[in-house]
Amino acid sequence: GLTIVTNNLYLPAEAMPAAARSLYLLGGEIRAGARITIGAVGFAGSPGISADTAVIGVGGITPEGCSTSDLAEAGMMADMIGASQRTIIVADSGKFGHRAFAKVAPLDRIDCLVTDTRPPDLLVDALEAAGVTVIVADQD
Repeated sequence: GLTIVTNNLYLPAEAMPAAARSLYLLGGEIRAGARITIGAVGFAGSPGISADTAVIGVGGITPEGCSTSDLAEAGMMADMIGASQRTIIVADSGKFGHRAFAKVAPLDRIDCLVTDTRPPDLLVDALEAAGVTVIVADQD
């Protein structure tokens, strides 16, 4: 019974029909290499959207916040965070300590970080201070 809104071009083909009541693909520019779209978080004729949870992958995460390499993508991510009640950031350990070009959000806008290994202590301290729950995914 989910309503899914995505800019990921892989997701519509992978989503199980029984799981999604509705699936919306955000429009805009297609970034073929990354298999995403970049554009406004919303739809023509609608004043805006509201989401329970935003799940966002980022290019970097530091004590100052999350970032990505593309300015338009950062704006789209920030808009989705603003439209959501809860934000989950997905970032593998290679993103720890990396500050990409465009800032997405400070840590206090994030509710949960899902990653593959425990972050370094300095980042853990900043995440705890911001109230971010860290989940290290089981690699089995």
